[in-house]
Amino acid sequence: MNRPLIVLADTDATYLIPLEEKLTEELFGQADLEVITDQGYFTNYFASPKTIDTLIVSEHLFSVKLKKHNIANVFVLCEDNSDDAGTDNVTKIFKYSSTKEIYNQIIFKNKDIIRSQAVQKETKIIVVTSAIGGSGKTTVAMALSASLARNHKRVLFISLDTMQGFSYYLGNKSSTPSGISKAAAAPEDKLFGSIMPYVRNEGYYYLPPFSRNIVSIGLDYGFYGKLVSAAKKSKEYDYIVVDTCLEFDDTRADIIQKADKVIMIVLQDLVSTAKTEFMIQNIDCRNTEKFVFVCNKFRREVNNDYINSSIGQQFIISEYVDELSAHANETLDDFADLKGIRNMGYVLS
Repeated sequence: MNRPLIVLADTDATYLIPLEEKLTEELFGQADLEVITDQGYFTNYFASPKTIDTLIVSEHLFSVKLKKHNIANVFVLCEDNSDDAGTDNVTKIFKYSSTKEIYNQIIFKNKDIIRSQAVQKETKIIVVTSAIGGSGKTTVAMALSASLARNHKRVLFISLDTMQGFSYYLGNKSSTPSGISKAAAAPEDKLFGSIMPYVRNEGYYYLPPFSRNIVSIGLDYGFYGKLVSAAKKSKEYDYIVVDTCLEFDDTRADIIQKADKVIMIVLQDLVSTAKTEFMIQNIDCRNTEKFVFVCNKFRREVNNDYINSSIGQQFIISEYVDELSAHANETLDDFADLKGIRNMGYVLS
């Protein structure tokens, strides 16, 4: 099978360098890349019929005449950040978006052409946990899932909470159907296929909440560890975001060990600081690439006891997520729009 052809065209050669490097790095050996920086050569190149999978072109080089060619997808790099998304197979992209954002848009629109050719990357597991109740870890985990999905990633959210009330932020608030008990009892090699019909999507994928403690419906918590492993092996998702409960048992320890990233949610008060210090006595968090400390519900006008503590000097806060004023109309989008959540989604994408 021929490799897909990507043509990158802009007379600003300096601008194209980082985008060219990103495409080369991510699609090395999986796609052919042609870069055009001379306007005369661009005109001559398209003087004869062309078959191109992806054309990424600056708006001053783009014209409707290009539509006579066999081009599967056209991305026009625009100077103006307008809401006009384009038409048909023409997608408009703000030229000065980050290289990563532009790349994500290109891959998302071309997933059937490029991803079928590219070597599929391993699914990453992100665990969100905390030492204290009420820290907002479930909200952070769901908002992070939404943020990653906005960056065109396929995300599966799984909650390990004993009592699952996360449906508050979902459009479909119904629990998992009773039949899931039988599906969850399937052998590990068939577990994902058995559970898949119950998975829902609201921008990102998620296993709906159980109406009762899973032990009361005949399951044990080992089910979660098997499900995370089965979902990872399926390679259906870019990320699996796991929201863990406070109890620290073998299942949670195993998932944390298997995780690529562990986001430790802390608050800025003394109680949270003391409980976090106790928690990390039972977890080796010295791998700073894997363990990321995030301060949630942050209030700048309030004293930050965490950073003034000995543990705060040892485990530095990587991101702050501002507290939202409580009101009845809070939505998950409100949280996903917070700068701290967007930063995490961008860094992890």
